[in-house]
Amino acid sequence: MTEFALIALLVVIALQLLLLWNRFDQEILSSEAIYEPRQWLKVALPLLLIQSFREILTESDTLMVGGILGSSAVGVYDAACKTALWVNLILKSVNLLAAPAFVTLYTQKKLPDLQKIVSAITWWIFWPSLIISLVFILLAQPILGLFGSGFSSGSWALRILVFGQLMSAICGSVGNLMMMTGHQNDTLVASASCALINLVANAIMIPLFGLAGAAFTTMFTLILWNVWLSYLVVHKIGIYPSIFASLLGGRRQDAGGRRQE
Repeated sequence: MTEFALIALLVVIALQLLLLWNRFDQEILSSEAIYEPRQWLKVALPLLLIQSFREILTESDTLMVGGILGSSAVGVYDAACKTALWVNLILKSVNLLAAPAFVTLYTQKKLPDLQKIVSAITWWIFWPSLIISLVFILLAQPILGLFGSGFSSGSWALRILVFGQLMSAICGSVGNLMMMTGHQNDTLVASASCALINLVANAIMIPLFGLAGAAFTTMFTLILWNVWLSYLVVHKIGIYPSIFASLLGGRRQDAGGRRQE
């Protein structure tokens, strides 16, 4: 059975390569390759560090709960964390699809069009995320109870974490906008600062308040990161990314007014 699955996978890959090859323009195939390793590293290194700090921001609480409160507590907390991540499922999916449009419109300096797309995307991200959040907040105990009888004790941690994740949906694709428009260095500063705050605050809050302390710290740093980047998106790019801008008619025609070169 495994052999047939592998053969089927190889056939699909071969067909995809054939279709891609046929779509390539001969002018592209005959053009000379240009390599700019310094420029690539200048962009790639901040992106690598941003992702590293994001991992610290989202995973350090679980590791510190395990180290401070023990294995039983970290099992409950990890279940709450993984459940809360479902709130951002729509955001992550949309980010993958929207990134090329962000780059294209920004490089073409079509900022009013970019504002329209950002406002529409934020609208479609927020409402499904809000529904998921309300379900998790109202049904936190029975949802965590699916993991086992002792997991319901993490219900308040789940509610707090859900609110932090919902803030990402409220602010919209701020991280994607910053990195896709060449502002990765500013994003790096925000990510590093929030990761450091997260580590220090967790070391203080977990011994005092247990799972709720870890959840509150993560919620706070997620909110800080999103608000920080939202401010940068407005003042560096001239785009208003949040759901509030969409609700208040945030598809602004003066989107380019605040952009800084």
